[in-house]
Parts: sequence; structure tokens; C-alpha cells
Amino acid sequence: MAPLTAAERQRKRREKLKKDGQYEEYKKKHSLLMKKHRQVKADKVSKLPVAVQKELKELEKKKVRERVAKCRRNKSVKQPAENKSSPCKIYKSTSALGKAVARARRALPNSPRHKEIVVRKLFSSECNIDLTTSFNSSKSTSNHANAINSDTKIKIEEFYERDDISRMAPGRKDVVTIWERGAKIKQQARHLICTINEIYIMFKIENPSAVVGKSKFFELRPKHILLSSKLPHNVCLCIYHENFINAVNVLHQHNDAVPNYSYAFPEEIICVPASRNCWMNECQDSGAGVTDKNAKKTDSDNASAENYNVNNRDLFID
Repeated sequence: MAPLTAAERQRKRREKLKKDGQYEEYKKKHSLLMKKHRQVKADKVSKLPVAVQKELKELEKKKVRERVAKCRRNKSVKQPAENKSSPCKIYKSTSALGKAVARARRALPNSPRHKEIVVRKLFSSECNIDLTTSFNSSKSTSNHANAINSDTKIKIEEFYERDDISRMAPGRKDVVTIWERGAKIKQQARHLICTINEIYIMFKIENPSAVVGKSKFFELRPKHILLSSKLPHNVCLCIYHENFINAVNVLHQHNDAVPNYSYAFPEEIICVPASRNCWMNECQDSGAGVTDKNAKKTDSDNASAENYNVNNRDLFID
């Protein structure tokens, strides 16, 4: 037979005292003894430095919190479970269940709204209870004060589809498969002709009354419209196209009077609207922009000045 533990021995002793009728007297003596012990302990603590006393108080509070939490856990385990459909226990202890819940919680999204949607979806799929109807009716995003309306969404999608904003891929196999309402839809891929930030600026210029942020504008980009960085290798990058962009960017680094290349750059050097003669360097007009852009660049070392004459097309097309 295994020896009794200290707790078992004390329990056996208390039962014997209760039978002999000496338990009340034992409690009084034990109470006086513990009171004296606490007084001696308090006297020792009072002689310690103030910083040490604060640390001991915090440690004591921590122990009390742990003791109360443990007591509450034990009470919750002793209470009968509400759902008794399964007689067997899935988890052997509350700690195992707590670890499983912690693992599931770590896998959930950080956003409270996204977290609630995922939990509701899991609950409805596992318990065969539809919660999506009540959830969508009570917390619809359309009820938000800053929600974007449907007209603006349609306007943004149509703006992305314009030929002056995106270029349609010519290949027969250049298609993008999109899932829409549970079905596959194949659409011809399109590529943006400039950066999406420039497209957002163009949209705001044409639609100043549209209330939409930059991130939401990026999010509403249709899936079959790809970024300009996704241009395939069969797109023309010959010296007449690519070298011109590189030359403009290099000129901008050396002279601020030359604008950096962007969607608005052709308007600075050719007529608006541009004709074929403008693109072929056969136009005799001065262009829609400034006729003669002069910028003086002063060199502080030799105190000399250089005049940069950017006369529409002559600087870039030889």
C-alpha cells in the first residue's frame, strides 16, 4: 500500500477530530497560530526596503489571482455539462481543451469583423444552422456611412475597361478564368498602360465628385485587368518605344524642366488632340504645352550658366 500524502493525512486527522468532537477547538487553536505566523511575517517584511516590499505585494496579488482562477476552473468542471448528447469525453482535461481552443484562435484573422464571419461560417457548416441571413441583415456593409455606392463601383469598373486605360491582350490564350456566382467565366486579359497610381489620379480628375479612396480603388480593379508590370514579352519594347522613355527619365534627372515620363507627358510636347503629323514629327505647330521651356542651371563651382532649350519635339526626336 502506498504511503499517504500530506493532504490525505490532514484530511484523515480532521475526520478523526470531528468524530471525537474536538474539531472546533482545533480550528480556534489553528486560527491563533496562523494569526501569529502572519504577524511575524509582516514584521519581517516591514524591515525590508520599499522596493522589495512592492515586489512582494505584487507577487502575493499574482498568487491570489492564480488561486481564484484555479478555484473557478474547478467549479466549472464540477458543474454538469449543458450538452449531454455524447456520453464520452472528447478531451481528457480542461487544459487540453484550452490548448485546442488557443490553436484555433491563433488561426483566426486579426480583424474582429472577419473573425466573427469565419466563426459563424464554421458554426453554420458544422451544426447545419444557417446564420448568414441574420448576420448579413444586421451587419451589412452597405449601412456604413462611408460605404461606396454601387454607381461609383460600376463607374470604376468601366473606367478600368477603357481602351485608353488598359490594353487588351491579342493572344488567343491570353484569358483569365474568374469564378463568378459559382461558375467559371473566361475573359480576355487586359494590361494597364501606366501605373495604377496614375490611373487613380486620372479617375479623380475626371470624377471629382466620386468619394473613393486609393486602396478601395485598387481593390475594385477587375481580376482580368492586370498590372502594367505583368506585360508579356511579346509586347513591343523596341528602341523607338523603350529608349524614348529611358531618355526622358535621364533628361529629367539632369534638368527639372524636362518632366518625368508619365501618361501626361505627350501633352507637354505635342498638340492636344494629337494628329498623325505630331507623332511623325511633321507638325509645324508649337504644341499645346509651353512653346519654349527654358531653364537656367547654375553651377556653383565655376559660376557658369547653361541654358536648356526644350523646344517640343526637337530635343527628343533627332
